[in-house]
Amino acid sequence: MASEESVNINIFWIILKRYFPLILIFTLVFTVAGAALAFFLPKTYTASARVNISPIVSDPFNPTRSASGLLDITTEEAMASSWVVAKRAAQELGDSTPVMTIRQNTIVQADINATTVTISYSAGSDDKARAGADAIANSYLDFRQQQADARKTRISDQLKVRIDSLRPDFDAASDDAKPVIQDQISTIERQLNQLALIDTNGGSVLNPASETGIASEPSKRLFVAGGAVFGLAAGCIAAFAMHRLSRKTRDENDIQLSGFPGPIPKFNAPTTPHDRPTAHQLDLYRTLRERVLDFTPSIRNLVLVDLGNQGLASRLGPQIAAAFAHANQRVELLVLAPLDEDFPWGLEPYDFRIEQETSEAVFYSSAIIKELSLVLAKPDSNGLAPDPVVTNFVRERMIGSDETITRIVTLPRGAFESSKFSAVRLADAVVILVPFKATLKSELHRFQEMISDLKKPVLELFGVRLANDTKARHMKKYDKQRLTSEVEKVEAAQEVNTP
Repeated sequence: MASEESVNINIFWIILKRYFPLILIFTLVFTVAGAALAFFLPKTYTASARVNISPIVSDPFNPTRSASGLLDITTEEAMASSWVVAKRAAQELGDSTPVMTIRQNTIVQADINATTVTISYSAGSDDKARAGADAIANSYLDFRQQQADARKTRISDQLKVRIDSLRPDFDAASDDAKPVIQDQISTIERQLNQLALIDTNGGSVLNPASETGIASEPSKRLFVAGGAVFGLAAGCIAAFAMHRLSRKTRDENDIQLSGFPGPIPKFNAPTTPHDRPTAHQLDLYRTLRERVLDFTPSIRNLVLVDLGNQGLASRLGPQIAAAFAHANQRVELLVLAPLDEDFPWGLEPYDFRIEQETSEAVFYSSAIIKELSLVLAKPDSNGLAPDPVVTNFVRERMIGSDETITRIVTLPRGAFESSKFSAVRLADAVVILVPFKATLKSELHRFQEMISDLKKPVLELFGVRLANDTKARHMKKYDKQRLTSEVEKVEAAQEVNTP
């Protein structure tokens, strides 16, 4: 349970480590794409000018409200971004920029509870952006002042017309009526004096765009960083998706996730029939032998099962059996219906010689290791046996086992599930061979459930790294050429000796 929890906790790190090259590729591709977009997309520069607008009141030294309270923010924003102001700015710029373009590239934002307005303008270069922002700011302030001067002039003209209309009445009026008309004229004159004191200045530029910083889009750093972040996220998602969709067992982590405990010993598969086991492999086989000898109750039938259907059981069986026989115990290697490409792998060093052949099997003995014997069980061809691989001969031999013999049974490449089930049921213990990248995860789960149902102990589970296919084909071709050459030499020698 602790091992399973540890694997579940570390599964994220396992996946990220396994698919790190994929994640790196995604990150690099998205980073390059972000840099390319930042380089090829047209760049836009935005400059801002900040202005202070003056509220126009009749008594600027004694306002009844704060200056910000005398302004309508919505009105000021609409005025600064109006067509009239944009037209004035276009005339000031004098570069034939359309008025609509100026309006579209202008953003006006008035500060709440303040008398300041920020005017931003975007263009294809920093100089044009600064010039445009300053032109709009100046045009906006000039327009405000012009509007105030126009209203002031219009009111002043109306008051003067009123005075001019009262003067004839004053001249024609009686002495009693003249004071009344004079009071009216004096009141209008006071209004004219007050009107003359009104300040119509629209405001001032606090921070001109030519003296402030400028922003640009798209930002190269932002696009590159964004591309790297999105690439990393996409790579992680792809890694988890590939792990989810992957059907093959890649390493010991997948084996542990299938329900088998770890750690999982690993070694390389042989590539030629004459490969000798490495020191690491011999150590693993001898450790397995000691576990068999120490197991209670005694193990007489040990089954080798290759879940990847690569013929590894038939190929490694002689090496494992030889490691067992070196302990001065009688060992029988029972090979079930092997394919020609998997047999006689590993037999040459032990000098196996035929002792007997029947319709059901061929019996061999080793001239090198006296305690080692080989029984090659033939497959059923007439369909009368309960199983084409686990025949009646195999069943009887496994059931009637001599207590002084340890029998190692190897299943062939492509054995049916029923054959595996039958062999495991008759055996006392199981050794599982899992060739990486050739074993289906579903096969691992399925076999683990079968072992649990049969309650058979799994003495060892070996993870086997397969050789490169190209190298394997090359070695196979080399062996075939060498065998053909040797046959030709023998035939030539026979021809010479023939009278």
